[in-house]
Amino acid sequence: MMKSTSYFVYIFSLLSIFLILSCASDENENAIDEELVPYFDRFIAEAEERDIIVDLESKNIKAVLSTIINSNVLGKCVMQTNGENLIIIDDNNWDSWTELDREFVIFHELGHCYLDRGHYDAIDSTGMCVSMMNGTAQGCEGQYNELTREAYIDELFNP
Repeated sequence: MMKSTSYFVYIFSLLSIFLILSCASDENENAIDEELVPYFDRFIAEAEERDIIVDLESKNIKAVLSTIINSNVLGKCVMQTNGENLIIIDDNNWDSWTELDREFVIFHELGHCYLDRGHYDAIDSTGMCVSMMNGTAQGCEGQYNELTREAYIDELFNP
């Protein structure tokens, strides 16, 4: 009788461990919406080019494409009480955004959720926004482009 009981406990323990590991890997795979993954990968690559290692799991970052009720908001970082940092990217206009628009919004939100940066609304003497962390976007719209991209990303990682 003892042998069959210990055998049952052994098999049950193995199955439990398998189920826990399976659920954990599924959770990590789905932490970032599939459509957003390429932009998160770019963020990581840009950080690495600047000798910064990004570990999204350490900040418990999740990201989804979803409707944001306030139509003026393109994305937001929600720091939840359970330690999860949720990035919500508005899906209303996602399909009409350019690659640079998408990158800008996601990098901006990762600036909040991963880099712990707040808004920085400074404007230089020419009227250009100094940072992609600008919170008002008044007068800054369209300033993130192929010519300015590198400087904005440099400032993002090295404020």
